[in-house]
Formats: sequence, C-alpha cells, structure tokens
Amino acid sequence: MDLRTEFMVEAYRLHYELENNLRWFIRYRMENDYGKDWERALQIRYDYSNAYFHDLISLLFKYPNILIKLEHAQRKLLISTIPIRNKIAHAKVLTNKEFKQLEKAHQFIDELVKH
Repeated sequence: MDLRTEFMVEAYRLHYELENNLRWFIRYRMENDYGKDWERALQIRYDYSNAYFHDLISLLFKYPNILIKLEHAQRKLLISTIPIRNKIAHAKVLTNKEFKQLEKAHQFIDELVKH
C-alpha cells in the first residue's frame, strides 16, 4: 500500500469511529432522558440509526441541555468535519490540515464518549 492510500485508510478509520461514537453518545444520552422511544418522544421524523453525519451534529446543537453544551470552538470543529467526511466518502485525498482537524474532532468525541 502506498503512503497516500495508508493516509486515507487512516482518515476513513478516524471518521468511521467519530461518526459511530457520536451516534452511540446521542442514543445513550437520549435513552437515559427519554427512554427507548426517544425519537418518537422528540418527534424526530427520520430513523436516527441511519441519520447522516450532518444530522447527528445538528442533534447536538438542537438539544444542548440533554446532550452537551458545546463551546464555539467545539461547534466550529465539528462543522468543519462535514466537508472532510464528504471528501473521504468521494475518495478525495485530504490535506494535512484537514487530517489534523479530523484527528482533533475524533479525540474530542472519543473523550466525550469515555465520560
């Protein structure tokens, strides 16, 4: 495997873990507050388990009292990962700056899940 391929495999792994940890965190917190039918209780009209990445981020912003109150820099960081996710999904090579943003967002969500 060449270095660029290894770089993008690592980027995919980071994003995969970021998105799935975020999905787990949301489900865990919502089920604690609203029970297993939290989607119906909050009148969420889509299947959360299949929600797009940007929809997961939107849920964090929409329910800060239940999920987490994000600082401006944290919100900005998560929003910045949406186009990065799109580049990964469409097999476009990330810049080093984008990769570092992805690593930072991954670390933030990973720490959030551990608490």
